Amino acid sequence: MFAPVDRTPDPPGSKQRYAPPVAEFLSAAWLEELDTIARKSDDLAALGRTSPLVIEQCVTQTPNGEVSYHVIIDASGAHFVAGRADAPHITLTSDFATASAIHRGDTNAQRALNAGMLKIGGEVAGLLGRGDALGALQDVFAGVRDRTTGTARPSGDHR
Repeated sequence: MFAPVDRTPDPPGSKQRYAPPVAEFLSAAWLEELDTIARKSDDLAALGRTSPLVIEQCVTQTPNGEVSYHVIIDASGAHFVAGRADAPHITLTSDFATASAIHRGDTNAQRALNAGMLKIGGEVAGLLGRGDALGALQDVFAGVRDRTTGTARPSGDHR
């Protein structure tokens, strides 16, 4: 779940090095990082005051089976929750390879959707007017992307 820590002794007189743990993509620690950033986002909190939104993400074919989580954006702010939502406005479904590529920034949701690799369900028409929320969520994911492991490219893919 966490990246290995370099245990090589520091040379005498040098400052100690610290390798903070890095969350694995789709793990509980990764979701916790997303939640922490989302709860601090004034942009997301403001969006939820005008019109609540629940977006569910289902990722199939992960090393641990299907993984689902959802983000709730409402008057109290925004937060991420593990598992399926009771009544999501939008559901996004993809396989692990596609979700990993989106997370790494190798592709985006629009390209994956156009290629048939990402499926959208629910109130799709309502999503068209919520570009503001989707943009703010993208910022949350970007804040965690560089500190995530477990999204290595498939062998032979050297982009």
